[in-house]
Amino acid sequence: MAKVQRANRLLTVPDETVEKYLSDGYNLVGEDGGILRRGVTKNAADLLKELEAAKNRIAELEAKAPKKPPRKEP
Repeated sequence: MAKVQRANRLLTVPDETVEKYLSDGYNLVGEDGGILRRGVTKNAADLLKELEAAKNRIAELEAKAPKKPPRKEP
């Protein structure tokens, strides 16, 4: 079993789930409370940058896609 911590929440989790908790922003801590591995942290600026890159990629793919004729309503 391993201990993970985020803010004031300390959890004891199975070893096989540690990577999931690290990706969710938890830190892996040792018996003495010291941080062994830091979790992935994302802030709003990182997320906005990632969103903008995704929107640009979508626009690029839509520009390459063949145009479909407008759909006729019955």
